Parts: sequence; structure tokens; C-alpha cells
Amino acid sequence: KIARMLGDSKNLVNARKEMANLRTQVDGYMAEITKLKDENATLASSNNALTEEKKTLTYTLEEQKKMNEELATAKTVLVSEKEKLTSENTTLAKKVNIASVVKVNNIDVNGYRIKSSGKEVDRKQAKSIDGLRICFDVAENIVAESGVEQFYVRIINPTGETQALENLGSGVLINQVNNEEIKYTSLKGVKYENKQQNTCMNWQPNIPFQNGKYTVEVYNKGYLSGTTSFELK
Repeated sequence: KIARMLGDSKNLVNARKEMANLRTQVDGYMAEITKLKDENATLASSNNALTEEKKTLTYTLEEQKKMNEELATAKTVLVSEKEKLTSENTTLAKKVNIASVVKVNNIDVNGYRIKSSGKEVDRKQAKSIDGLRICFDVAENIVAESGVEQFYVRIINPTGETQALENLGSGVLINQVNNEEIKYTSLKGVKYENKQQNTCMNWQPNIPFQNGKYTVEVYNKGYLSGTTSFELK
């Protein structure tokens, strides 16, 4: 009987120990559950914050996209306006340039021969001349600025060729009407004072002249400002 009692006592002690262990485990689980709940609450809060941030970023992105589209539209309008103004300015500048072209009148061409004394004597026969003297009146133009005006003189021989020698100052100009290159014979600079004045230049290429009809064209600022023709026999 005593032995049985001792056994029951031992079982009771073991049961109590097991219960204590279970309580310890339960307390541990409860602590872990509490910790997990806290962590879950923190994660939920972070998730809500991220969701709100995402909404804010999405809104900001849409606003930025809208703003970019508005800026792109504004840029297109400004570029178009700029191109329009540039075109208008180019047109106006061209009109002003045309208006400032100085016309030439009374173009007079004479052949000459140089005597041993150095004096120039007028001649009309091609085989007996050394050069051409070209004179013309520069017309009044109040639109043109005073200063040196350049006049490009082009002498076209009877075969349609422009007389030109680089070592005598010949060159090429751009025809502002069609943007084509035009050879010119000589360049004459004139100190212009916005009033009519006469000027002359000589063309002496040191090569024989052909007989026949010649044409003289005078250009200013890329535009034809005067023309005439003459004949050498």
C-alpha cells in the first residue's frame, strides 16, 4: 500500500512538472503570438503607408505626364510661331534688301586704245582697242544706307560668255532672285551718299576683243540694277 502511495505521489509530481512545462510552453507561444501580432500590425501599417505612397506617386506621375504633354504642346506652338516669325523676318529682310538696291542708269561703254603717251583714245573697232571704259549713273535711293556700295559689272561677249579673269578681280556672285551663281567681270566700289552720282571703271584684259554685240549687266546686293548693250565693229 505504501509503495502504491509512493508511486501515486511520484506520478503527481511528474504531472505537475509536465503541467509547469506546458504552461511555460504556452507562455512562450503567447509571447510569440503577441510578438507576431505586433510585427503583423507593423507590417500592415507599413503596407498602408506604401499603398498611400504608391497612390501619391501615381498621382504625381500622372500630373507630371499631363504637364509634360502640355509643355510639349506649348513647345510645338512656340516652334511653329518661331518658324512663322523667322519666315516673316526673312521675307521682310528680303523686301528691305530689294528696296535698298541702288539702281544704275545711263550705262555708257566705250572702247579705248592706249597711246604711247599713256593717253586713252576712244575706238569702236574690236581689233584696235586695248580695253573698255564703262561709266554709269548711280541713282538716288533714300532706303539704302550711305557708305560704300559694291557694283558687280558683268560683260557678256558676242558668243554669250562672261569675260572674267580672276587675276583682274573677276569672281562669282549669287543671284538673289533664283540663288544661281553668276560670273562677274569686275567689282566697282562706290562711296555712296544717297544721291545720284557718276562713276567709271576700266576693263583691260590684255586679250583681243571680238567684234559683235556685247551686253553689260550691273548688279547690286545680288540683284540686277541696270543693263545695256553695245557693239564693237
